Amino acid sequence: MEMNRYLSFTLFTATSILQTNVIEVRSITSVQPIVIYCPVGTVPQLPYQVWVTYSDGQGEYRQTKWSNSALSTEQSEADDKVYPIGSQYTINGFIIGDDTTENGYPITAKIEVVDTKNTIFPKLIAHTIPLNNVKIDGNNRLTSNRDLAIKEIISWDVSQQLYNYRDTYGLSTEGYTRSDGWDSPETKVKRLFDNTA
Repeated sequence: MEMNRYLSFTLFTATSILQTNVIEVRSITSVQPIVIYCPVGTVPQLPYQVWVTYSDGQGEYRQTKWSNSALSTEQSEADDKVYPIGSQYTINGFIIGDDTTENGYPITAKIEVVDTKNTIFPKLIAHTIPLNNVKIDGNNRLTSNRDLAIKEIISWDVSQQLYNYRDTYGLSTEGYTRSDGWDSPETKVKRLFDNTA
């Protein structure tokens, strides 16, 4: 099984071997602990990304998919009779785009139910600006790109755009158009290319 950690390739020509390269394939070795302090009577707000460390020592945030998205599960989590103050439970999930299992790299969030009266939540750093106070006008590159983006976005098939969202959160995808290409649920690496620059 040790061979699975390496990719090896050799470039051949008609007369000789040019180069042999061995590249170690990095894998996730650890995930930062996930502890959520959930106010009693509410559903925990789980992170959509978590910090991982790889076998090569590097780290980054990776996207998650959680197993608590069924309505009945969330209703149970928000029931203060089922989970009173001081309760602890776990929610399992996966880091998507990893081949450790069929669903991804398994992770677990520890949930601690707390009393909202005695809990200090982070102070608000920024305030939202009402959209009626925001204007993008004039004949310039910004407004041109905005108009092009709006025209493109309204041409998209809404059911296809919602397919991956519903699939990621464990909701039914029946009646939704399955995405393909870069947006396919099987695509593990996605990158947005901006050709407006």
